[in-house]
Amino acid sequence: MKRPDWLIPLVVALIGGTVAIALQQQNLGRITLGQTPESDRAWVEREYRTLKAMQKLPPRGFGFNNVIANWHFLSFLQYYGDYVARDDHKTGYGLSKEYFRIITARKPYMFASYSYLTSSISIHAGEPEITVQLLEAALKQIQPEQFYFTYLVWSQKGLEEFLFLGDSEKAQQSYRQAIEALDRANLPAELQQRRDLIRRLYLDRIEFLKQKYDPITVQRMGWFLVLESTPDVRTRKKVVAKLQELGVSIEINEEGEIKLNSPRQD
Repeated sequence: MKRPDWLIPLVVALIGGTVAIALQQQNLGRITLGQTPESDRAWVEREYRTLKAMQKLPPRGFGFNNVIANWHFLSFLQYYGDYVARDDHKTGYGLSKEYFRIITARKPYMFASYSYLTSSISIHAGEPEITVQLLEAALKQIQPEQFYFTYLVWSQKGLEEFLFLGDSEKAQQSYRQAIEALDRANLPAELQQRRDLIRRLYLDRIEFLKQKYDPITVQRMGWFLVLESTPDVRTRKKVVAKLQELGVSIEINEEGEIKLNSPRQD
């Protein structure tokens, strides 16, 4: 399959955003003095219970949804930035989705958080299906007439669906929704002249998915990029299992070291 010119830069941009965020971790992390693997695992367990309790608050949050979402995004940044606990002590990024269940439900228009959502859940935790679920839930609450960035959320959903999940039909529908949201959006002046160009890009992606899309090849590329980007051993094992399902002859040891042989022929 000949890859379209736009696919590689798009995926590299996705991974590049993750790398840029990761480089900021040392400025976001909790104080590491006295941290041990045991203390970090205990903290994760306590935080998980707290997040689950917060998710049971009434939908209106007693009128404090904005505050609740802001607070949990700041808490997420501390969690995400604690590279000692996440990577060195191998507690991973499994709580990311729990933070964003709260954030996307209570402040779905917090668009600045979406790059963290996709990178922490899809790439660091290896759970793109959860990313798609959260984006779907957020999109039910936002309208492009009010929030013009809505079209970008639809576009991100489409990328997740074809790059990681191999679902061409859903990805096409997401890009159609992105075009509709773009047409309905009250774009700022600096984006008005780019509306037709953006629409054309989305139409090209739809045509690619309709005519030339090889889901196995594209998924392999997406999951290999995740494998190269995540330092978490548990996530790496999950990604290796996914690549094995996609016909790649690959192995991983307990230390997270990868051995790659020639791909199996489908």
